[in-house]
Amino acid sequence: MDSICKVAFGIEVNSLTNTNSGAEASFAKAFDTANSLVLWRYYDITWKLKRYFNIWSEATLKENMKRMDDFVYKVIQSRRHEISVQNNYVREYPPPVPNLTSEFFIFPFHIFIVC
Repeated sequence: MDSICKVAFGIEVNSLTNTNSGAEASFAKAFDTANSLVLWRYYDITWKLKRYFNIWSEATLKENMKRMDDFVYKVIQSRRHEISVQNNYVREYPPPVPNLTSEFFIFPFHIFIVC
C-alpha cells in the first residue's frame, strides 16, 4: 500500500511503520479494516442482508469507504491546486527549452527497454 500511495497520490502513508498521524494514518487504518471486512464477506453468508440494512460489519465498511474517499478527494483537490499554482507561475515565467539528453527524457526509454 505504501508504494501505491506514493506513486498514485504522491504521499507517503508509512502504513508499515505507523509513524504518520492525521489523514494518512486514518486512511491506512480505514484501508486495512475495509480490506479485512471485504475478505470476511467470503465466509459470511448474511453479508447481503447486512449491506441492505446497513448494520454491523457492512456499516463499518461503509464508514471506512467514506473515510478513504474523503482522503483521496482531498489529495486530488490539493494536487489540482498545486498544478494551477504552477500553471500561473509558468505563464508569468516560461520555462527554458528542455535538454533532450537529460535523465528525465531518457529514463522512460530505459524502462521501455527493460520491460
